[in-house]
Amino acid sequence: MKLAPLSLRVSDLASLWLAILVAFPVRFYSEIIPVFTPIPELSLYIKTLMVLSPFYLLFMNAMGNYSERRGRLTEYEIHNLFRSLAFFYLFCLSMSFFLRSHEFSRVTLILSFFLNFLFCLFLRLLWISVFGRKVSDRVLLIGTNLSMLAEVKKSYEEDFVIHGVESVFVDSKVPEDPANFDRIIIVGGEIDFADLADIMLRTPRSTRIDLIPSYHFFLRHLPFKEAIGMFPVLPLNQQILSGWSTFTKRTLDVWISALFLVLLSPALLLIAACLRFLYGGPDLFRQERVGQNGRPFTIYKFRTMKLEAEKEIAFLLQKEKIPNYKSRNDTRVLGKFGWFLRRTSLDELPQFWNVFQGSMSLVGPRPAPLEFVRNYSSLHKLRLAIPPGMTGLQQIHCRGSESIEEILEYDLRYIRKQSIWFDLVILIRTIPHVLFGRGIH
Repeated sequence: MKLAPLSLRVSDLASLWLAILVAFPVRFYSEIIPVFTPIPELSLYIKTLMVLSPFYLLFMNAMGNYSERRGRLTEYEIHNLFRSLAFFYLFCLSMSFFLRSHEFSRVTLILSFFLNFLFCLFLRLLWISVFGRKVSDRVLLIGTNLSMLAEVKKSYEEDFVIHGVESVFVDSKVPEDPANFDRIIIVGGEIDFADLADIMLRTPRSTRIDLIPSYHFFLRHLPFKEAIGMFPVLPLNQQILSGWSTFTKRTLDVWISALFLVLLSPALLLIAACLRFLYGGPDLFRQERVGQNGRPFTIYKFRTMKLEAEKEIAFLLQKEKIPNYKSRNDTRVLGKFGWFLRRTSLDELPQFWNVFQGSMSLVGPRPAPLEFVRNYSSLHKLRLAIPPGMTGLQQIHCRGSESIEEILEYDLRYIRKQSIWFDLVILIRTIPHVLFGRGIH
């Protein structure tokens, strides 16, 4: 049985409320901490909690706290929970300085942070002790080391209460239909990245894909999201935040995208209304794109092309076998307003929702449709090693380029140099390119 995300959300919400309700009397009525100001009304905190609760759940979800999990609570999950709560409470603490009309006790916030962490941790441990070991998955193990495959199978059966799990061993050969399995585990990591990307492209979103490194013995001290016996497990098609830089990048993605979605909501509604009035039909364009490690996701854009545009590009791909699909003289674009949206990148604004969800980042290689990724060479597939982005190094240097080789060169350069500061530089340098409409998006 998988840890039910709904139950986990309810318990986290209960922890948030309980933490505040306990911290408030401890702060003002326990006489442990001296009180030098008038005691505020508890109703003020209740009203604030009612407003913050949905944002709290959205933030915790965006930071990967409700992704699928099995087995015991790992060190990684504890770290991720603590960091997520720390960033959320830090945001609340900073906001309290701007709400001068209401007096919020910052000591109460700090106390509730530690209490909330302990309550969340306790409820997770309680659930796992009752349900966490029960699974009913059809499991496929892929690897070239038969002895390691046997050890993983044994550890898997010992770690979980097995209910009809079908373990299939494949020696360097992938089955034609990986959709028959609920979980695929790459054991040993000897599979080439291009072959691994092919597996993920043919695997439905519902199938979980994990990796157990061949040098697992030297990695056991690191905070992995899951472990099967002594084997650390690295999820490939699920969100994982390892290290403060990656966590900070994801946190910035969440807060910046949320801020822009709120601030730009009038503009989003206006553009949607104009598209509906001028051209009719749907105002949003949805398409399956390929994200990190070949994980498919649905991208959102304002519709700037004809309804049959995808059929035309599919025909073009079949005819020319090229991995690029941009053209400066694209006849599929809807009139002057469509070109205006594309030149100003306003058609990309709905992708802030993709960033908030976690399928994209603010900075990274642009995501390509599945039909084009299938024609990528092994070198092209290296673009899939990191999350795709709304903007990137290629958007600055070769925005609108029709050369996939030129785009790839800048994408690989970004992969080698990526950092938080480099992302900030790219975001700042993107602004004039968008304002002056250089190239097409």
